Amino acid sequence: MHLVISAPGVAPLAVEFSGPVKRKVWPAPGAVLPILVDPDNPAGYRILWDQVTPAKEAARAKAESVAALLRGEPVDAADDDVISRLERLAALRDSGAITEAEFSAQKAKVLG
Repeated sequence: MHLVISAPGVAPLAVEFSGPVKRKVWPAPGAVLPILVDPDNPAGYRILWDQVTPAKEAARAKAESVAALLRGEPVDAADDDVISRLERLAALRDSGAITEAEFSAQKAKVLG
């Protein structure tokens, strides 16, 4: 699986993940995965699989968004992006990869 590692203080880096992945959390292309990453060695990342949205749940949410769009209802993808970015930041903070101050600063940027 090809991934791009991106985190505060880390230049984006393309990597290939070849470890085991449970089918129930297999990510869709373009999905944002929570990781632990050392800014000094971003290739030594670890995916936090226990924090990944199960594929079945993600597929259901996507289907609901598509159905709403087809019904002519407004669908705000920006809200989903903000939520996923905040979740990723929280995972980094909770794992110790970033400090509370860094979390707060990045959160303020995300929320604008």
